Amino acid sequence: MRNFTTTTKGWLLALALMASTAATQAQTTVFEENFNEVTQGNSTSTSGSNTAWTGNDNFTSVTNAYEADKAIKLGASSKTGSITTKELDLSTNNGAFKVEFDVKGWTKVEGDIKVSIVGTTTAESLTYSSTMSSVSFESKEVIFNTGGTSACQIMIETTAKRAFIDNIKISTLATTTNPNLSVSNLLSFGTLLAGESKTTNLNLKAANLTGDLTANLTSSTFSIPNTTIAQSTAQSNEGFDLPVTFAPAAKGAHTATLTLSGGGLTQDVTVTLTGNAYEVKNMASVSALRNEWTGTEDQYTRYLLEGQALVTYASGKNMYVQDNHAGILIYDKNSDIAPAGAALGDLVSGMTGTLKLYGGLLELEINQPGLTIHSNANAVSPLEITADEFVNNFASYESRLVHIQNVNFTTADGTTTFTAKAQNLDVTYGDRSFVVRTMAGAGFESHTIPEKAHVTGLAIQYNATLQLSPRTPGDLNTTLMGVTHKTIPPTSRWSMVP
Repeated sequence: MRNFTTTTKGWLLALALMASTAATQAQTTVFEENFNEVTQGNSTSTSGSNTAWTGNDNFTSVTNAYEADKAIKLGASSKTGSITTKELDLSTNNGAFKVEFDVKGWTKVEGDIKVSIVGTTTAESLTYSSTMSSVSFESKEVIFNTGGTSACQIMIETTAKRAFIDNIKISTLATTTNPNLSVSNLLSFGTLLAGESKTTNLNLKAANLTGDLTANLTSSTFSIPNTTIAQSTAQSNEGFDLPVTFAPAAKGAHTATLTLSGGGLTQDVTVTLTGNAYEVKNMASVSALRNEWTGTEDQYTRYLLEGQALVTYASGKNMYVQDNHAGILIYDKNSDIAPAGAALGDLVSGMTGTLKLYGGLLELEINQPGLTIHSNANAVSPLEITADEFVNNFASYESRLVHIQNVNFTTADGTTTFTAKAQNLDVTYGDRSFVVRTMAGAGFESHTIPEKAHVTGLAIQYNATLQLSPRTPGDLNTTLMGVTHKTIPPTSRWSMVP
């Protein structure tokens, strides 16, 4: 069993950074910004936030910010972004103040949101889970117990790449003498392999307690070594780091509730603990891998292809492999998780991922490192089939390299050429019809669409439309194109790293 230990201050990664058992602290709003004057762009598409936002009277310093229709986007694909407020008087009550804002990420969460006091080392980082596809933004808040001055500037920034920000409010806080406890209300452990464990320290900070705190956790998956937390330790400047361990024995989503009580608190404080666990199944062949598909995605099962498979196409994030009985698309959504590349004609193994459908096409979506190349420049020859077999028995040929003779292109006129982009062309053979889909950027645009050709291509589908996808013009055997059918030499490299 492998074990991992990390230390994370609870108030540095809270979803709602402070939980207090006292009555809500009195607060005075000194700053608000809703970005209603921002009318360009949007926060719902990857192309909707390209217009630079240069700031306003509230934000006097701006770096890499963009309009997103009553919100702003901070950062870009290769750089962070930030906005800094004008000078504010946050000196009330020894400089205690609260910052509130709404946030959601790009197509995925690319980092945290950092809130800091300009000119000091005081800063807090907040995690979030909402993304571009979310219906609404996620509300966050962070409390600074000290640090505010009469001429204080607050910076809000991304720690990596992009995030959308809206509805910023900053308030000063009044003094309270009631017992109170500051702690993250959510502690997430991410995803582990079932059987592993991970320990994270949850930081607790208290004030005005009348006694020790009691921690209670009933769970077979999460555990804590301490049930009593000394009053003096909880009220120290550093607070108390409570180790919480996540040790899942089975795959799936796990959750539990940690309850903190005592010390004069008027109500219990709860912390939600979450973590996911997955299992890995070893697959001896591509056909064995395909047979694992049940029709429903299982995000908690990952499949390791141990059997060797031949690369029949590789470009960008897509790699098609096959053995003697089946083929499958290997899709690398991140392009940054495998240590080596693969080329056409390589024999490979060691890819690990989850089984998913994309437009009806089964794929292994890579989600952890691993790719072994056993040999190079092996012959890549298509399987000869008929149009009837392609249409009537498509499941047997999906993602395999096949060759069909005498395919008729219905749109051919003797002069029209292919496009440089991926292109769908209706074709027939007798009373059978399907689509020939060309690969983008493969050089088809310099060739005329033939009336008839013998076609080599990958057997794929998209939303129930059967497609035969030639990889290059060399996959079309026609006198109109002046080429003959041939096996393409292994020249196109593919890599799981950028």
